[in-house]
Amino acid sequence: MRILAGDAGGRALRVPGGVHVRPPLARVRQIIFSLLAERVQGANVLDLFAGAGSLGLEALSRGARRAIFVDNSARSMRALRANINACGMADRALPMMLSAFQAFRSRKILRAVPYDIIFADPPYPLLDMPRGLSRFIRLLDRLAEEELLARDGIVMARHRPGIMPVGNLNSLRPVRSRTAGETEVTFLRRKASTGNDEGGN
Repeated sequence: MRILAGDAGGRALRVPGGVHVRPPLARVRQIIFSLLAERVQGANVLDLFAGAGSLGLEALSRGARRAIFVDNSARSMRALRANINACGMADRALPMMLSAFQAFRSRKILRAVPYDIIFADPPYPLLDMPRGLSRFIRLLDRLAEEELLARDGIVMARHRPGIMPVGNLNSLRPVRSRTAGETEVTFLRRKASTGNDEGGN
């Protein structure tokens, strides 16, 4: 796996082993960043369920200002730290070994709000369980309700095609989605009632 474009374009990334580790393929990352386009430049990024950090590091390579990476796997964290150093991004990247569901309690994360782009890329097995999917939907809503997401910010959720119950979201609404093979990416923004919504880009 490599960084696709930007200052670190072509840089190889370490990928942690494990049955539930499935970093986004190049095609999926191309879709994500073509849709984000100019939003990446200068963005403050939060990468939840970060794994090896391919999404957040791609954003930094393309001009994001800084990124915080959250993952609760020691194996992923080792790969992530190695990737941050290999890309020369230690001054703009903060890895945190923490459950994404606990991010709202972290002073370091709260101190850096708001986030212009939030990546939410949980393990597929989590979303295969009704309780896990419900927890994930609640996490997404809290990103807006607890002001982690900027007023005109974007949340990108990656999941299996067709499983995201977007109608259950209270504070976010889908603005775009794309499917590539066994992956769907859904882009979410605040509903009008949770901020000054300017519509999708």
